[in-house]
Amino acid sequence: MDDATVEQLKSLLIGAVCTEVEYTGSLPFIRFGSIGLWIACAWRIVNDGEIVAGSDPGDNVKEEVRNLLVGQQLSSVEVTGDFNDLFLRFADGITLETFADNGEYERWHVSAGPGNMIVAGPGRLWSVWRP
Repeated sequence: MDDATVEQLKSLLIGAVCTEVEYTGSLPFIRFGSIGLWIACAWRIVNDGEIVAGSDPGDNVKEEVRNLLVGQQLSSVEVTGDFNDLFLRFADGITLETFADNGEYERWHVSAGPGNMIVAGPGRLWSVWRP
């Protein structure tokens, strides 16, 4: 992902507060007010050096993820590796990490309304729409 796109992503997310976590099956959709993050790849949440939730969570873990993230403010955003893995760090130390688990499909996207979206995948590809 190019530097301008990473900066756009950071400007959308850093300082944003998680307002809701929804699921379509095991795929989380995380809201930060009017901005949404959809994750369609492997992911995990790390808290105090321990993995506390991950891909394909049961209902009790889904509720725990909501409890962990809702109300938390994002303090940093990183995009790393050839497959644009996403690392979101919250002010309280929780980290949400995505990692590529296939090369055929979109892995994550952030949408801030019409004409303002960033998509990682498939494979090494990424797309961006700027307002």
